[in-house]
Amino acid sequence: MPPGNYKLVAIQSFTGPIEQMVTVAAGKPIQVKIKVKNTGVAPESVFADPRLTTETDQALLLGRRGRRNHQQRLVVPPTSAAQQFPQPATATGTEWLVPTEARSFTIQQNATIPADFDASAFSGVPELYGSPRGNSATATSAASEVAQGQWLAVATAFGPTDAEVTGSATLAAQVHAQAFDTAATSNTGDLWRLSVDANAPDFTPTLLAPGQTATITVTITPTGAKGTKVSGVLYLDNFNGILLSGDELAGVPYSYTIG
Repeated sequence: MPPGNYKLVAIQSFTGPIEQMVTVAAGKPIQVKIKVKNTGVAPESVFADPRLTTETDQALLLGRRGRRNHQQRLVVPPTSAAQQFPQPATATGTEWLVPTEARSFTIQQNATIPADFDASAFSGVPELYGSPRGNSATATSAASEVAQGQWLAVATAFGPTDAEVTGSATLAAQVHAQAFDTAATSNTGDLWRLSVDANAPDFTPTLLAPGQTATITVTITPTGAKGTKVSGVLYLDNFNGILLSGDELAGVPYSYTIG
């Protein structure tokens, strides 16, 4: 791929045999190197996000650790699928990390009593309301690309009631999104893959100071039967540690056939 400027990060070079359809051996690792430069005036944390072109339903996890500067740190804050009624004063709800390239995001709640829930992205927009049907409630956000990053849901006993009610609710969520290429790994890890894959490698984004250049190495180990064709997009994203989110900066299509 020729050099290009994407927002505040420039891809200076892209080297590897997967930009055009080639035949590769199963089990033989392929290395792709992306040389990037921070052309902005503030530090940027960047990482590789390899995806397949197919889209699938994927259950979201509740939390996952990453590694930064050799120290363990939470990528998604600790959270619980279960909520109690009445809610304690310290209750924070249930949180999920919604990846980029999601076409829909659905929350399903099952409770011991009629209960609804309110959910929103980190910014408060968009907002979802789960209206109860019996003791269950569901809400979906659908868009060409659902707002990525942290989402929070808080359950509430459905009223009016004559007195305090007790009970509990359990929440789960899923996205319909571009599938992750699990045959690919990188030296940065993938923030978004952590949202759905408990066995994903640690998240170790590359921190670029203004003007600094670095190389991200992606390793693809083809798996599958002979003749299998694989197509995907290798995205380059940034990471905001305050918002626990990020944006896509560039995308490089790739494809190969297993020979």
